[in-house]
Amino acid sequence: MSEFARVIAPETGSMNIGFDSGSVTLTVRNDVVTDLAIRCRGTMHIVLTDVSASVSAHLAFDREAAFPQVPEKVLAALELE
Repeated sequence: MSEFARVIAPETGSMNIGFDSGSVTLTVRNDVVTDLAIRCRGTMHIVLTDVSASVSAHLAFDREAAFPQVPEKVLAALELE
């Protein structure tokens, strides 16, 4: 999940956040990918306590447009390379 979080929000790589859970949801309607949602959850240590942290992204695709090129970092995070 940490790799997903860094793809969505690169600045999380320099923060002390442990992303240990999350979800990836791909929506297909009528054989067409219409949505991709990624959510990463974890904890972050601030001063003397741990607090919840999350990063998410929601991508909606227009049926008339070509499917976007998936960045290499995303493919690597999904282990599709």
